[in-house]
Amino acid sequence: MVESGKIKTTITIDEDVWRKFTLIVVEEYGYRKKNQVIERLIKEFIREHEWPKVYDALWAFEEDIEELKKDFKEHILMAHLSQPLGKPLHRYIGKIVVEEEGIILSGKDKKTGERREIPIPREMIREIFLGWDDVLRRWRDTRAWIPPLRIRFEEEGKHRTLYIYAKKEEGRVYGRENRRIFEEIKAQLEGCRGRRPLGDYEDSP
Repeated sequence: MVESGKIKTTITIDEDVWRKFTLIVVEEYGYRKKNQVIERLIKEFIREHEWPKVYDALWAFEEDIEELKKDFKEHILMAHLSQPLGKPLHRYIGKIVVEEEGIILSGKDKKTGERREIPIPREMIREIFLGWDDVLRRWRDTRAWIPPLRIRFEEEGKHRTLYIYAKKEEGRVYGRENRRIFEEIKAQLEGCRGRRPLGDYEDSP
């Protein structure tokens, strides 16, 4: 395996921009950390624009949510009262991979302890929403801080609904990347099919 090395580079940048950047870095991290901050910003830029995109995620199917709501510990103590830093109602924990061909959810089933992978091809996605519904309610089932990402898709001739909360690997709050993923998938689907909008932001119930 070839190890990646370091490269020294020179860039031309607006003087005022560089001065402000330097002052902020020195104040927050110290002068010696300037190169490390620049490298981190470049890595973040690459991650934002490269494919596929990988996020940490929690998710559950519609029937899982209905079952979890019957469990006081899961519903009230672990999900409702723990927000915003706690974990919303979920059955699976793992990763969501957003590709041009669709999405893949891969992780552990909290109920059985088994690993599971759920591929959802782009052509099987029927609707995508950002918001609550009658199954996962805003005020009764969550603390209403961050709306879930809902995806309706077709599997073996049946329609299923997934509720997803995603975050960056270094992030603390599940759901912070929901809007980004929603916009990415929606743009892909509408662009490739030339069809009407597949979903929208819903601020209820």
